[in-house]
Amino acid sequence: VYGVLGKGKDGDVLAWRSNDLGKSWQGPAVVSDVAGSASEGLQGLGSSPRGVFACAWLDHRNGSSEVWASISTNRGATWSKNTLVYRSPDRHVCECCHPSVAFGPRGELYVMFRNWLGGSRDMYLATSTDDGKSFRQATKLGAGTWPLNACPMDGGNLAVSAAGKIQTAWRRGGDVFTAQPGESEVKVGPGTQPWVALNRNQVGLIWQEQNRIFTSTSKNEKAEIGIGHDPVIAPIGAGFISAWADDRGRIWSNSTE
Repeated sequence: VYGVLGKGKDGDVLAWRSNDLGKSWQGPAVVSDVAGSASEGLQGLGSSPRGVFACAWLDHRNGSSEVWASISTNRGATWSKNTLVYRSPDRHVCECCHPSVAFGPRGELYVMFRNWLGGSRDMYLATSTDDGKSFRQATKLGAGTWPLNACPMDGGNLAVSAAGKIQTAWRRGGDVFTAQPGESEVKVGPGTQPWVALNRNQVGLIWQEQNRIFTSTSKNEKAEIGIGHDPVIAPIGAGFISAWADDRGRIWSNSTE
């Protein structure tokens, strides 16, 4: 989210793109098509095997927090008319948790977000099979629920494998969970800010406990790898690469096979 006012007063999602590995950039292109509607500054971005981009964000164009999305089929040069992903019957989705976006191998588009329904702040998954033109009714992830009259500011993460396996990771209370759609969640243990990645049939997970960073994979047990916050993980080679920030503004990384 960027604009001329600064200091959090702007509300448009804009995109820049590079065709030379970041040496130069073109843009901005406007993603959100209602001026000022995305001032929360929380969004997710995903790309498909066909080179389609999708962005989803928290939007206030109707006076409450909703999830909206836009698609780019020309490598981010222009973006489609915005599509409503989800509107809570209780008016708001969770106001300060970022959505996550991922594509499946056949172009299916998935958007995960934290809902605010019946007083609970649970994770939901919405799916589109028509290139983001419409979304099916979102479904809840996991069997438990989190009654909470506050925003945890922790949106979790979503990954889809080349075979179409969907894996999610998110926080409930003081614990981290993983879940696949339609199945009960699996408790990882205490922590916050989880991030998940898939590499072939292997799952990689990273999260923080207080200011300590932990990872685990399908092959390896939980391991502490550093001190900091805001961890992320991605597939690389036959394993995973992780990164996080420390309190001095430095970025650290770790890789596993």
